[in-house]
Amino acid sequence: MAFGQFRRRFAYEAGLFAGDANGRNSRSGMTAAGRLVWNGPRGVELAGSFSEGRTSAVDTEAANGLEGRSQSGYRFFERLYVDGRRTRVGGDAVWTPGRWRVTAEAMRVRDERAGQGLDLEDLPGAVGIGWSAAVTREFGRRPGPTRSRLREWALGIRLDSLEFDDVGPATLEESVRPRATDVRARGGHTLTTGVSWNLSRWARVMGNASLERYADARSAPEPGNRGLYWAFGTRLQIQMP
Repeated sequence: MAFGQFRRRFAYEAGLFAGDANGRNSRSGMTAAGRLVWNGPRGVELAGSFSEGRTSAVDTEAANGLEGRSQSGYRFFERLYVDGRRTRVGGDAVWTPGRWRVTAEAMRVRDERAGQGLDLEDLPGAVGIGWSAAVTREFGRRPGPTRSRLREWALGIRLDSLEFDDVGPATLEESVRPRATDVRARGGHTLTTGVSWNLSRWARVMGNASLERYADARSAPEPGNRGLYWAFGTRLQIQMP
């Protein structure tokens, strides 16, 4: 991996990796990846990223494509058999005016499905598109010796979307089979609000409430009901010295 800066406002990262995941059946092989960042004025940061690797399907093993899960962990899109190039293209932005933090990101991934048809023909590639946008605001923080961490807390809201389909034309024979010619389009969308409170220098309590909705009613937690579904979570985060 190589990384560095040039012309003060630009940073880059580029590398060659043994795979794009560790210990997962969906892992691709040798993967090249790169990222370019522009550090603009007034807390603005814009970045673009790219990666490409190769996948190889094995009939005697489970499907090796990517799967789709909501924020709560519910799986709404099952893995497909994929073989060939896996290409990712993404972009993200950060803006930090004072105690506000605004972030946005998007990514598109495409998996080739070479030789995965019933007669070993090539199938339309599988595509996943995800994006998110979030806003966070800090409250109660005071610089200097009068700082009281018990009064420091943050409030945030985030919108996420993740959808999967294939690049072929729509037909009346859409299916969820791992080697379907026409893959049934499925997606999940989540709106999350969260609060974070600092107990001390080394401890923080966080809580989230999420509202989920699914694009395909047949793949929802309750078949036939696309949503809305609530999910709640809390976490105690401890930092050891």
